[in-house]
Amino acid sequence: MHKTMDVGLHDWFTYAFARANGYHWVIDDYASLMYRQHGHNQVGVNSGLAAVLWRARQVLSGWGLNQARLIAELVGVDQQDFVQSWRRGGRWRMLRLLMQAPHCRRKPGDKIWFALSCMALAIIGWR
Repeated sequence: MHKTMDVGLHDWFTYAFARANGYHWVIDDYASLMYRQHGHNQVGVNSGLAAVLWRARQVLSGWGLNQARLIAELVGVDQQDFVQSWRRGGRWRMLRLLMQAPHCRRKPGDKIWFALSCMALAIIGWR
């Protein structure tokens, strides 16, 4: 089985592929792609307490960073300094990633969530 089958976040993969290959990426207010929720969605819509709890469990298990690690490898950026700085996990690496949180997410609330996630992973010692 090819490693691409383990990618659970196809939007992350698409974005990473585009960035790694120099494609221009535009984020605007116009929805040009209609996204459909269905019963087999990996993550689902990001609203409600159940969604927040599910995401918290995924973060604390390291699933999100494992996805990022896999995607970085698949798109060929796993040897870049930034990826190398966190990909092996560990408390100090998560604290260093915490310091990069403002550069890792676009929306202010997502930056805070990412920083808190890095802090939690530093405390529990994600590997």
